[in-house]
Amino acid sequence: MIGARSRRLEDPPLLLGQGRYVGDLIPAGAAHVAILRSPHAHARIVSIDVEAALRVPGVVDVIVAADLPPGRTVPIKSPFPSEHADAALQPPLPLDRVRYVGEPVAAVVAESRYEAEDALGEIAVDYEPLPAVLDAGGATLLFDRLEHNELARISGGGPVGDAVYRDAAVTVEETFEVGRHFAVPLEGRGILAQYEPRRGLTVWGPTKLPHVVRQAIAAYLDLPEHEVHVIEPDVGGGFGSRGEIYPEDLLLPWLAVRTGRAVAWLEDRREHLMTSNHSREQRHRTRFAAAADGTFLAFEDDFSVDQGAYLRGNAVAPAELTLGLLPGPYRFGAFRFEAACVLTNKTPTDVYRAPGRYEGTFVRERLVDIVAHRLGIDPVELRMRNLVTKDEMPYDTGVKAIGHPTVYDTGDYPRLLQQAVEAIDYESMRVRRRERVDDSHRLGVGVSCFVEKSGYGPWEYARVEIAPSGHVAVYIGVSALGQGMVTTIAQIVAEELKVGLEEIDVVYGDTDRVPFGVGAYASRGAVVGGTVAYRATGRLKDKLFELAAHRLEASVDDLELVEGGVQVKGVPSRRLSLSALATAALPGNRLPDGMDPGLSASDVWTVDQMTYPGGAVACTVDVDVETGHVAVRDLAVAYDIGRAINPVIVEGQIHGGAVQGIGGALLEEIRYDDDGQPLCTSFMDYLLPGAGEAPARIVVILDETTPTPLNPLGAKGAGEAGITGVGACVANAVSDALLPFGAEVTRLPIRPSDVRRLVANG
Repeated sequence: MIGARSRRLEDPPLLLGQGRYVGDLIPAGAAHVAILRSPHAHARIVSIDVEAALRVPGVVDVIVAADLPPGRTVPIKSPFPSEHADAALQPPLPLDRVRYVGEPVAAVVAESRYEAEDALGEIAVDYEPLPAVLDAGGATLLFDRLEHNELARISGGGPVGDAVYRDAAVTVEETFEVGRHFAVPLEGRGILAQYEPRRGLTVWGPTKLPHVVRQAIAAYLDLPEHEVHVIEPDVGGGFGSRGEIYPEDLLLPWLAVRTGRAVAWLEDRREHLMTSNHSREQRHRTRFAAAADGTFLAFEDDFSVDQGAYLRGNAVAPAELTLGLLPGPYRFGAFRFEAACVLTNKTPTDVYRAPGRYEGTFVRERLVDIVAHRLGIDPVELRMRNLVTKDEMPYDTGVKAIGHPTVYDTGDYPRLLQQAVEAIDYESMRVRRRERVDDSHRLGVGVSCFVEKSGYGPWEYARVEIAPSGHVAVYIGVSALGQGMVTTIAQIVAEELKVGLEEIDVVYGDTDRVPFGVGAYASRGAVVGGTVAYRATGRLKDKLFELAAHRLEASVDDLELVEGGVQVKGVPSRRLSLSALATAALPGNRLPDGMDPGLSASDVWTVDQMTYPGGAVACTVDVDVETGHVAVRDLAVAYDIGRAINPVIVEGQIHGGAVQGIGGALLEEIRYDDDGQPLCTSFMDYLLPGAGEAPARIVVILDETTPTPLNPLGAKGAGEAGITGVGACVANAVSDALLPFGAEVTRLPIRPSDVRRLVANG
């Protein structure tokens, strides 16, 4: 089953409209919550009057910060990046100051959402506006306990002497920017909470990290964890923004306890665009040196990361991941990187698919192409001369990413690049790229190389058990966000137990049924979840053989696992089915000495080192130099998957990620005006790629020649493979098309106005 192109087990109920999302679970009689949000980017709250709102028909309750447990904030799951950084944690409702447009200020509980929304208009808030801080140069202090708005500074590498630049054949000094992007899952956030004194609190909705959310809710409400039950229903996508802890994740459970009612909240798309985690916004000041033969001598990068108004979920992980993977798949004589994480009066930021790597790959790969242009070396050839080779693995880059040394475990980067360029017929395209379709259209060809990280720990849990019916249940701490986790785990267990996929149920996202778990993020489903399921199944097989040996009066060494059971090797007549063995393992039956009843085994796998898959992207673009429109024609991604559990799932992940990457390269950006008002609060302003913007052809090449030795499956993660290098590749292709104008792209997204400006100023 491992490696089989099986259809996803998750799909039939979803395709038949049988999915059950938060909005489908709200019971009759539930109360509905609406949130009053700040219209100001930065202001003092002078007073709040809710008396008129309480008189609105249908209103059950209205709460403000003074009603909540004092001093408690929304927790983060990463360590604090600096002293006093806890001052930047977000309260569920602010007591005296708002710091971004859309920040929750009050909550109304009513019999219907309509009545709750009506009551919001009756809440009178007296604000005293303050100057909005919108970049690293803002003078107004956002938090009184902090001396400045720079929350943390992170560095890596060492000093680069001036002599390196004096001896270099070419030195590039350039500034690059990546705009503020946003993960757009099909389903927005939603919470349903219900409290019953004898049964405790049940919360449906927080996804990705159900056990982490349970811990946070229990701590906020002063409840023992066993009285909090978190359930993840079906999920309409994640991409990083779903499943982190938000103010609403604490407010709704607190309101359920306070009112004694089931309470529900579903955010609308405007709320989602304004208040769910943003990401990406970075500004890089770089210096890059190369020798005449193209050898990379030095790379320096001082960059700032806009954290928004508060510290959320993964703290400064995007900055750390940018820095930790800036060297990419190349050798450098020397490098120095430094990141400043800055607070501003914008929506807080956190991770979004390939956090930090999308941004850093764009910067590095643009520099490589600029060097190639100045030296007159083909961009592919220049990369080939500097790529770390297979024989150099494992390769220690000398920097860290989120506390882990960045040590590439295995990989063949030149092979990946060669596969990608061959897939788009690179050599032919390079010859044709100066041909004009007409006077306004130009062809561009681009490539990029990247390194990912996957399989982030610190641990994961699984339990595998066989019922007397013969069916197998796998209880796994990894969550499902649409990434095909259920099928992937089932295939691993099916292969180990020699059973069909239809005989396996994967149970996840339920803190009562799965006692421990970390969750789904950082491309860890197959690597960490798959490994712990494999190990738990191995323990179960040991128990199966011990019990079968006892029942068959044979030696364990004389037994073999066959389809649906265990038999004496070569003697089918001496066979016990899995169903018979599970029945024999029930309490009251004669078991081997020391064996506990039940055919069940669990495992916790601790992760010591992440895997580092690599990849290459190649694409062609058509650029209309008059209108500025860019169309991606062909795109190929060659990816080191290590070992693909299900190639169809991996290919789907890469296809989807590639289109997301095109959105970030050409369309998507959240912008603010000078007062800190967001200018993109609907899909009329925040543009997404559709079928018309997707390439006519996407080629995915899965390379399994360098499996990782860091887990028994040899698997590397695939969740972010498709997106990481696409922004850089498209930018390089557009720059290639605009080379006759002397233009180089230095910012994402590349808007039509940017193309026209580059042509005019080149």
